[in-house]
Amino acid sequence: MALIFWSDPHLGLIRTSHTTPASRKALRDALFNQAKRIVTGADTYICLGDLFDTTDNEESIILQGAEIANRCGLVLSGNHDLPNRDGKLSSLQLIGELATESAIALDDDSPQHFVLEFPEARVVAVPHKRTQQLFDEALNVLMAGNNGIDKPRILTLHCNYNSGYAHDDATLNLTREQAEWLLKVFDYILIGHEHIARADFDGRLQILGNTHPTSFSDISNKYMWRFDGTALQPLPIWSADENSWVYDWEAFVSGQIFDGDSAEFVEITGTAPAARMPDIAKAIQKFWSEHPETYMVRNNVKAEQLILEQVEVSKALDIPSKITASLQGSKLLPLWQQYLERANG
Repeated sequence: MALIFWSDPHLGLIRTSHTTPASRKALRDALFNQAKRIVTGADTYICLGDLFDTTDNEESIILQGAEIANRCGLVLSGNHDLPNRDGKLSSLQLIGELATESAIALDDDSPQHFVLEFPEARVVAVPHKRTQQLFDEALNVLMAGNNGIDKPRILTLHCNYNSGYAHDDATLNLTREQAEWLLKVFDYILIGHEHIARADFDGRLQILGNTHPTSFSDISNKYMWRFDGTALQPLPIWSADENSWVYDWEAFVSGQIFDGDSAEFVEITGTAPAARMPDIAKAIQKFWSEHPETYMVRNNVKAEQLILEQVEVSKALDIPSKITASLQGSKLLPLWQQYLERANG
C-alpha cells in the first residue's frame, strides 16, 4: 500500500486547434482513460487539482469525474474546478454534494486547509484560493500544528511555483522563499497546476505535471508519484519520445516517415517554398485519413519570402513623341522638329 499523487487530468477537454472532430473526441477520451488507469488498484490516490478542464460540464463528463473522484482518497480543487461567481455550483462541487463518500477538498474563500492522516504520511491540502492574499494567509497558518508528528508530512498545493509572470491577484504563486520556509515543517511539497514536471530542493519540492498532454505546449514525459512512507518515486505513465514526432516537411510530403509510426502528436517543421504549401496541406489531410489514432497534427512550416521581380513600366508615348521616335535617322526629322517648334512657340 502506498500514496499515489497525480494531477491535472482536465476531464472534458476540447481542443479545436490542430485537430479534427474525431481526434478531439479521441483526446478527450484518452484523458479519461488515463485517469482510470491511474486510480486502478489498492493504493490511496490523491489528485492535486483540475479534475475538470472547465467549471461547467455536460452530464457525461460529470459522470466521468464522479467515477474518478470516488476512487480517490482526496481530490484537491484547482483553478479550473472553481465557479467564477458566487452562488454558482461547479461540476466538482456537484460531485461533492451528490457523492458524500468523495473526498473533495474545496474551500476557495477562506484561508482554511485540510488535514488527512494516512498510515504512510500526514497529508495537508491547501485547495486553490480566490486571491493570493488568502493563499498566503493559508500558508502562514501551516507553520503551526505540524511539528512533532512521528510520520512524514506532505503539503499539497495547486498553484504556480516561483513564477515571474504571476502578477494577477487571482493567479496563485508559491515563491522559492516561501517553499524554503515551509520545508522546515514539511518533508515534501507537492504541487499541481503546472503541466511540466520539475523539482527543487533536491526533490523535496515536486511539481507533478499533468497526466497526459493537452496540446503541443505541454508535451513532456508524464508521471504519477508513489510515496511508500519513506521516499517519493516517479512512475512513468506517458512517453514523449514514443508518442510524439517531429518531421521535416520534405520527408513528410514524400512519405519518408518512420514505418509503423503511431504518434499521438505530430508536428511538421521547416521552411518551404510558398508553392509547396498546398502540397504540405494535402499530405497532412492524407496523414489524418491513414492515422486516425493521432490526436493532433500541427503544420509549423514557414513559407519562404516571396521575391517579386521589379518590372519597369514605360509610360505610354503621346502621338508627337511617337512621330519623333519614328523619324530618328530620317531626312524628314529636321523638318518635323521645325514644325514642332512653330506649333509650340
